[in-house]
Amino acid sequence: MQEFLKKLAALVRRREIDTGLEEEIRFHMAERADELENDGLPRRQADLQARREFGHALGISEQGREAWQFRWLEDLIKDLHYAARSLRRTPGFALAAVLSLALGIGVNTSIFSLAVEFLLSEPSARKPSELFFAYLGGNSHQEYRSYEFLRDTGLVPGMAGQSEENEAAWRNGDRTESLYPMFVTRNYFDVVGTPLSMGRGIRPDDEAATVITHRFWQSRLNGDPGVLGRSLHLNGQPYTIVGVLPPVHRTLLGFGFAPDLYLPILKPNRFVMLVIRGASRQEITSRIKVAAQAMDRAMPRGGGDTWAGDIRVFPTAGWGLWSEQSEFMAVAAFFLVLLILVGLVLLLACANVSGMLLARATARWHELAIRQSIGAGRGRLVRQLLAESLLLASAGALAGLALNLILARWAAQTTLPVPVPIRLQIEPDWRLLGYAILVSAAAAVFSGLGPALRATRGALNPMLKSIERQAGGRRFGVRSVLVAGQIAVSAVLLLCGFLFLRNLSASASMELGFDTRETLAASISVSRDRFDAGVPHAYADEALRKVRGVPGVLGAAIVERLPLNDQATMGHTAGSDGLKESIPIKYHSNRVSPGYFQTMGIPFVSGRDFTDADRRGGASVAIINETMARRLFPNSNPVGKRFWDAGDGSRMGWTIVGVVRNSKYFTIGEEGKLALYWPIAQRETVRNRFTMVIRVSGPPEVLLRPVEAALTGHDSAAAVEVKPISQKLAFGLLPSRAGALLFGSIGAVGLLLASVGLYGVVAYTIARRTKEIGLRIAVGASSTDIVKSVLRESLVLLPREPSPAWLPRP
Repeated sequence: MQEFLKKLAALVRRREIDTGLEEEIRFHMAERADELENDGLPRRQADLQARREFGHALGISEQGREAWQFRWLEDLIKDLHYAARSLRRTPGFALAAVLSLALGIGVNTSIFSLAVEFLLSEPSARKPSELFFAYLGGNSHQEYRSYEFLRDTGLVPGMAGQSEENEAAWRNGDRTESLYPMFVTRNYFDVVGTPLSMGRGIRPDDEAATVITHRFWQSRLNGDPGVLGRSLHLNGQPYTIVGVLPPVHRTLLGFGFAPDLYLPILKPNRFVMLVIRGASRQEITSRIKVAAQAMDRAMPRGGGDTWAGDIRVFPTAGWGLWSEQSEFMAVAAFFLVLLILVGLVLLLACANVSGMLLARATARWHELAIRQSIGAGRGRLVRQLLAESLLLASAGALAGLALNLILARWAAQTTLPVPVPIRLQIEPDWRLLGYAILVSAAAAVFSGLGPALRATRGALNPMLKSIERQAGGRRFGVRSVLVAGQIAVSAVLLLCGFLFLRNLSASASMELGFDTRETLAASISVSRDRFDAGVPHAYADEALRKVRGVPGVLGAAIVERLPLNDQATMGHTAGSDGLKESIPIKYHSNRVSPGYFQTMGIPFVSGRDFTDADRRGGASVAIINETMARRLFPNSNPVGKRFWDAGDGSRMGWTIVGVVRNSKYFTIGEEGKLALYWPIAQRETVRNRFTMVIRVSGPPEVLLRPVEAALTGHDSAAAVEVKPISQKLAFGLLPSRAGALLFGSIGAVGLLLASVGLYGVVAYTIARRTKEIGLRIAVGASSTDIVKSVLRESLVLLPREPSPAWLPRP
């Protein structure tokens, strides 16, 4: 260790050590000369004899320095210093190479940052590695009473709950706006340890308190410094602002989910996701299992299912979350494909720089030959040439990181067309730095090794005479491989971009099974107090009556989940009048009001629509699509027949009153999905947010304001948003649009790099053939023949090594 520290000190005390070494050498030679003089030699002869015995002073000095040096580091510094001086003499070459690598490294680091933000970002919490989600009975969310039971047992300390469902209507002056809150239990901030920039979190003794995000504070409340203690009217009730979150805040759900504020759960009519803090996953699993067994005894589920039968506990952050959520692996696969494609872009950039370095090294053959003739080995020359590519890659990495920061800032300002608020908060960290260093090192090797080996391979004698080798009819040279590789990679990138663009075009014109041209969608958030008054269905019926009275409206209906925006997938073992034995099924469920299918343009195959008589207290009825009809009733008409959940131990089920055509439910690529519709009036609990679909005559944009005026006239405290349904379907088209944008952009960058590289390689090849072309013209070749020859070799992407100058071609 002492030797290592001395060598480190020698890096900054170089001049002092060199001076001391020279003085010590002079001291030893003077001492030997004095000894020889005392033995009788004249002083002059004694000095000469001492020098002969001591040896070459310069060589001994060099050996002495090596004892105090990291030789490889010293050589690297010298190589980088020489490379910097060499590149300074050719600024155009250096700029072109750095820009190529900056594009390649920039897109790589940007996609890597995006993948880390989506897949591996840690939530804003105290010791996030100690936070876990818990599923009971196979369900991600539990009834609030189940949470209270688990809490009261005391078997699972450090447990909180959160619910991301429903919106909140915010009364802002004379307008009502819709906000997206995160509803949490009152101990949530204590358990999670969410950091705040101002104020405090929600406490167990708070009745109506809220914690707002920094973005909401700045954009909606104008950054009011006295915001703490200010009141917000949400869902008809005042909430006091007690805290403000920091600018960068990530929720436990991840995916960039960014609610506007946090609200306490005031009434036990919600489903919550269980969040538990513990030392280890095994400890939490054992505790939650004991608590679930107690809940099975006190609150049995029925139907043979148990709370303790399917318990899953997994981390809230990192790869552990993804390894437990197989349905999310498609997102990881998408980013893996993106990283592979941007890796191809980096290869294109490396090929460009490699071609330029090859041309540069070829022009320096004479210089390299001189250095070889005075003793430099091939390995030493290769290392020096690699230093240039390392310097270029480092500069490209810095420029690429700057590009990454610009793209990250743009991504943070981008609003995605999704039903929930998403905000990407990409920040540079050690992972990005490590990835940038790894990519830069790979770029330096890929772009510099080939030209360095090529430049130091030639015969020494012709190189000293500045004779560029023009013989040797190898058809496949390094430049040929570079050009062919660039074109092949560009073709792959452009093909991917074209496929996504084609998919986007096909998606936009795809038949979805419902009308998207003359239909409006209105999102309505109502104060929960209005619904708790006991008239939720009467409220919706009156809203429908108001809208149907607007001139130009042909029909209107309420739907719980708008197609291609939300889904509720249910699964159980089903029995029916058309089956001999029960079968497992999984289907998309939705609740709609009478007139929904006519409004959406979904035709009936058989049976009838729901009516006003299909309400609570009446017969349990349902409408299914064609696929579900074929599955449950393969050999008969299902209308009038029944099906049921065979797992609940009873044959109480639903009577089929209609069969409708298949349509798209959650993704535009789905085929043959089972779907079931229930009357919304038979739902026991009604959410304070619902969606209305309105069929109009003519362009839907004309009736936006009249429909909005009718709904706000019905309830001025409701938050209303009316859009053409085609705009509401942006979430369903998001994968195609994102793919087209990302893959199309990557393909365009790849094409640009390939074009520049092809031009550079062909231009360099032609420049080397100047003498040959001149001789051909001298022996009778026309300019047209020369142009044809050049174009022929360029078009076939196999540029040949120049043939001997004395060999004319026809």
